[in-house]
Amino acid sequence: MRIQSGKKTRGYRSLPVTLTLAFLVVSLSILIVSSGLEIFFNFKRQQLNIGMQQHLAALNAAGSVGSYIQERIGLLNATVRLGKLLNVPLNDRKVIIDKLLGIEPSFRRIVLLDAEGEDLSCVSRRSQFGLQSTANATKKEILHAVKEGTTFISPVYIDSASSEPLVMVAVAVTDAFGDYKGALLAEVNLKFMWDVVDRMEIGRTGLAYVVDRRGNLIAARDISRVLRGENLLRLKDVAEFSRRTEGSPGRRIGISRGFAETYVVSDYVALGMPDWAVVVELPVKEAFEPVISTILITMGIVIGCFLIAAFVGIYLSRRISQPIIMLRNATAKIGEGRFDTRISVKSTDEIGELAQSINRMSNDLQRTTTSLDNLNREIEERKKTERALAESEKNFRRMFEITSEGVALINPETGRFIAANPAMCSLFGYSEEQFRRLTLEDITPEEAKKTVRQSMQTLADRRDVPDHEETAVCKDGSRVNVIAGMHHMSWNGEPVCHITLTNITFLKDIQEQLRKKNREILEFTNMVTHDLRKPLTAMKIILELAGKGSFGALDSDGAEAISTGLEASRYMQEMLEDLMSCARLESGTQELIMEEVRFRELIAAVIARLKYLIGEKEIIFDLPKEDPLIRADKKQLTGALMNLVGNAINYIGTGPDRRIRIGWKQGEGPPVLFIEDNGIGIPEASQKHLFEKFTRGGNVHDTVGSGLGLFIVKCIVEAHNGKIWFESEEGKGTTFYFTLSGD
Repeated sequence: MRIQSGKKTRGYRSLPVTLTLAFLVVSLSILIVSSGLEIFFNFKRQQLNIGMQQHLAALNAAGSVGSYIQERIGLLNATVRLGKLLNVPLNDRKVIIDKLLGIEPSFRRIVLLDAEGEDLSCVSRRSQFGLQSTANATKKEILHAVKEGTTFISPVYIDSASSEPLVMVAVAVTDAFGDYKGALLAEVNLKFMWDVVDRMEIGRTGLAYVVDRRGNLIAARDISRVLRGENLLRLKDVAEFSRRTEGSPGRRIGISRGFAETYVVSDYVALGMPDWAVVVELPVKEAFEPVISTILITMGIVIGCFLIAAFVGIYLSRRISQPIIMLRNATAKIGEGRFDTRISVKSTDEIGELAQSINRMSNDLQRTTTSLDNLNREIEERKKTERALAESEKNFRRMFEITSEGVALINPETGRFIAANPAMCSLFGYSEEQFRRLTLEDITPEEAKKTVRQSMQTLADRRDVPDHEETAVCKDGSRVNVIAGMHHMSWNGEPVCHITLTNITFLKDIQEQLRKKNREILEFTNMVTHDLRKPLTAMKIILELAGKGSFGALDSDGAEAISTGLEASRYMQEMLEDLMSCARLESGTQELIMEEVRFRELIAAVIARLKYLIGEKEIIFDLPKEDPLIRADKKQLTGALMNLVGNAINYIGTGPDRRIRIGWKQGEGPPVLFIEDNGIGIPEASQKHLFEKFTRGGNVHDTVGSGLGLFIVKCIVEAHNGKIWFESEEGKGTTFYFTLSGD
């Protein structure tokens, strides 16, 4: 016999859903294709427009920058033509150059050279130091260029003193016949060109900047980057301009990282003279803003059309499928025996004719069928029974598979496994297929097989086997301890054995470890208490001898001191006994001697025994007026109270009104005993671990203690099946509560 999960049959899809989905798929496909094509062509058009706009912006920006340089060159040429610099006296020549320097603030210095390159006149806005060396460095290059009839423009260089970008411009000086007579040089400060670049409007958030052939930044809105002499060859447009030669094919507008390290649409225009380029950039978001808007509008239209198509599709599908659904429902009812079913389809097409035929068939069946009511009831009862059986089998199979305990079905005659759940397979390391080839004796050790045979015989007699502990063998040969439950049952009309195995191996291991630890603790405690008893006994004997006068007569103070010492030594011996008792309680070897104890009487005895701790402290003890009977181990309870009251005395503080209140109050269960003081209290940070071993409050450093007292108290209270807790506020005092069940 095998337990198999039923195969899931593929569910049908109703006709309205199919028609609606088909209509929506077709509509959505048309919308996506048409919208996609519209967006694609719109993107292409916008990309072309952006390229044209960027190129026009670059041309305008290049025109502004070029006109800035050409205006300065024109001013130099006008000065040469109108000033006749070589035909006027030296003083007049200097006046003309001074006026030129005053007219144009971008000229930092002006130098007039003769045909041999000698300085005829030099005017500067700065001192002469350092200027002459700069002119000499380019003089041959300047004279060669102007002799050829061209305007000389030097590469951009940075002034070492001001960190400003400069360029040297030179024009030829000729006589009335056009013969070359010298050159007029002007050092132009390009920082005045920054304002021109800053005023350029490239869209709303775009920008323009100027670079030379080497990629050095000449002008930009961010002046600090110009002053640093930043090189922009890492940018795509600057790199292309740097390596492009005259006659190279035109570039294609694209998207790349720009001046501000963001993605931009950019273009550039080379000025030619000077050998610079003006680069314009527009952020991608702004450049393609119309495309994005178009996409969003198109998406909105697509969604709107899709929703309309959905409503239309649902309406049409329902209208088309409603007669068919009515036919289906009617035939289903007739199939269930309800022959009085009629179809009201008013259409005059094939579906209407089919409905009339079904109605006629239903009439014929209703006339010819006898005992229809009895037959219907029998069919209904049978279906209910089948549904109940199917549901029961489903629930059993579900519980069989998901339970965390090992469960299996066994043939009681052969002992062979019929089925095993995943937990059983995981426990023994077999697959379900492998389990079905095994018998119960195959997983049983030799020494237990006789017991298993007896259990199988009991099951064969249709009797259950009580839960019991067994040892089983896994696939790898290891053994596990289990609790076995074996019950007979019927499955599909056949007798089977239902076996449940609960793995308790880890519990066995934990129990063994606990027993071992408890033995170690008890042995250690015995050793410590034995070693401590010897010096305490010797000290007690010496004090007793001293009290009897064996070492000389004692005055009243000495006798009292000896008495207090004897009491303290006895207390230490009792504490050792308490520690030993606590160890026995933890190990489970301490037996409590339960008796009726007078609580008030016991408290008075404890306070008397702690007199040595009170000393000269003025402490008021509030004791209960009633003297309730408490069922407890008197010796153990005395030890607990010695610890609690002793702590209250030790940590009572130095206030004027030192008070310890001891009492009890009756609750719903056993009485709640309490010890309350108005001492130094317990810091909140120390409260969580206060009942743990070797733990003391964080504000008791000046008081000697082992940190075991409250742990011992907790052990004694829990040994009495009680519980202990406390309330405390630092600086205001502490109250300990505990209960004893007396069982």
